Amino acid sequence: MLLRFAFITLSFAAAASSASSSQLSIGVVGDWGGIPFWPYKTPGEVGTAKALGNLAGSADIGSLSAVLALGDNFYFDGVKNVDDPRFKNTFEDVFTADSLKGDNLWKICAGNHDWRGNVSAQMAYSDKSARWHYPALYYTFRLGGGAVPTVDVFLVDTVTLTGYGNQSVDEAQWTWLENGLAKSDADYVIVGGVRFFFSFLSRCFFLNAKFLFFRSISQCGRSANTARQACWWTE
Repeated sequence: MLLRFAFITLSFAAAASSASSSQLSIGVVGDWGGIPFWPYKTPGEVGTAKALGNLAGSADIGSLSAVLALGDNFYFDGVKNVDDPRFKNTFEDVFTADSLKGDNLWKICAGNHDWRGNVSAQMAYSDKSARWHYPALYYTFRLGGGAVPTVDVFLVDTVTLTGYGNQSVDEAQWTWLENGLAKSDADYVIVGGVRFFFSFLSRCFFLNAKFLFFRSISQCGRSANTARQACWWTE
């Protein structure tokens, strides 16, 4: 268990270095899910929440367009139901900065620890928390546009995507992802999940570093030679 967080800040070349209308910022957290006993949070999670809240809205970062919560949201065995107190104790009472409370700001996907509990309850929590957005096991949305770069985000469920544990490989999810990447005309593409590298690449591939599972994505809409790219590992 190693909590990670980062910021992705995208700007057009002509944009000023300080935060402005031409800049788009995204927060990223992974393996952030506290502990299942009092105080239900860890010093690392509390420090991350403070740093994330302070940086969001700062001169360098600007307001966040999204926070990608890339799984293992509740250690060690997920949540039991939509009324589980872990939602309050590990999430709502920890990420308290006003800059982290925008409607549908938190874009959620599940990790292997979440699958030990009730993933459907995490999706249902979208109806109880205005900032928690988890509409389906895997989904896509677009950020930016106009004066800022466009970003197509694909949040995937890597547990079912790879057949991790006792899950079978979700071929329908692979088809959805491949088709979505091929059709995307965004300036950047981000694919996020708990057990994969994710990147904004014109020609994309994913590697399950735990089990050396490899699956290439051959068509992503633009030449790899023109891709602006960066990668983070979320697990």
